[in-house]
Amino acid sequence: LHAKVIAVLAEDVCCHIGPRPEAVEEEPRAIVTGLSTLLTDIDTYLGAGRQRDRMYAYSPRSAALRPLLTARSADSSVDRGMHFRLVQELITERVPERADRYLPVQLRAVAAFVRQGRLDQIVMLSNSSKRAGLSAELTEMRWDAHILVIGLTVEVLSGDGLPDRYRVDGERVHWNPPRSIDGKLLPNDVTDITADVERAHVDVYVRHTQTGVVHFLPMNQNVERL
Repeated sequence: LHAKVIAVLAEDVCCHIGPRPEAVEEEPRAIVTGLSTLLTDIDTYLGAGRQRDRMYAYSPRSAALRPLLTARSADSSVDRGMHFRLVQELITERVPERADRYLPVQLRAVAAFVRQGRLDQIVMLSNSSKRAGLSAELTEMRWDAHILVIGLTVEVLSGDGLPDRYRVDGERVHWNPPRSIDGKLLPNDVTDITADVERAHVDVYVRHTQTGVVHFLPMNQNVERL
């Protein structure tokens, strides 16, 4: 947290293929305790401001908020209830609400429901989001001299497998929660995705079918509203 610049020196990656080790799942209380310690360090070494808020948001997103949307959480009411109670205490006491704007919109909704104590809404959001994803269509492939040109159209799909729809309010764009969710519980600052749309991008990779080598493709892209 003291460092202003971090340099990483890396050589070629060497992979050893073998059996995957069994995953060891941490106990929810240990996860929350570790996050609380991390937030204390952030308070100690970072002054108030945007950087601290970004780290407030980033720290619990993977270990505390995202697990509430996983299949394990949906399948086990015991695990879900315990995790929710611990996360609610952590989020309410340690993470300021203003930090939520640095989260993806679905996790902003989860954080809002955590603060409201609405585990039921999180469960419905999890169940409604299982089929959400992306749909990609190759629209063009040609050689321009020695350059391979590829055209790709990508759509965001909602939980019902159809293209996701959004609400436009003047110049602002808002995420429409699934129908099973009580949208009145989510204020506009939670559902506002205007800045997210402007930053949206797609990374494209191609893999050699024989060697398995993966190449990143530089892209010129734009977001189109239909």
